[in-house]
Amino acid sequence: MEPPLSPGLHVHLVSLEQLLAMKLAAGRARDHADIVALAEALQVGPDEAVNLTIDAYGRDALDLLATVADVTADARALIPRRRPNGLD
Repeated sequence: MEPPLSPGLHVHLVSLEQLLAMKLAAGRARDHADIVALAEALQVGPDEAVNLTIDAYGRDALDLLATVADVTADARALIPRRRPNGLD
C-alpha cells in the first residue's frame, strides 16, 4: 500500500508484522481483537508472533515494555495455533 502523495504531506506506514509486534508489546486489552485479526491476516501462530515481536524490539528493549513471558502468554492465549503445512 502506497501512502497518498501531496506537497508537504509525509505519511509513514508500518507493515502488518510491525503492527502485530507493537500491539503484542503494548499488552493492552483493547488490542486483543486487533492481535487476533493481524495474526489471521498474516497466517502466523502464537510462537511466530512472539518471534516477530522479539525481532522488532530485541529481547532487552522488549523487557522494558513488557516481559517476553507476558508477550508469549498473550500470544498463546489470543492466537490459535496453526497446523503444520497450512492445514487449518
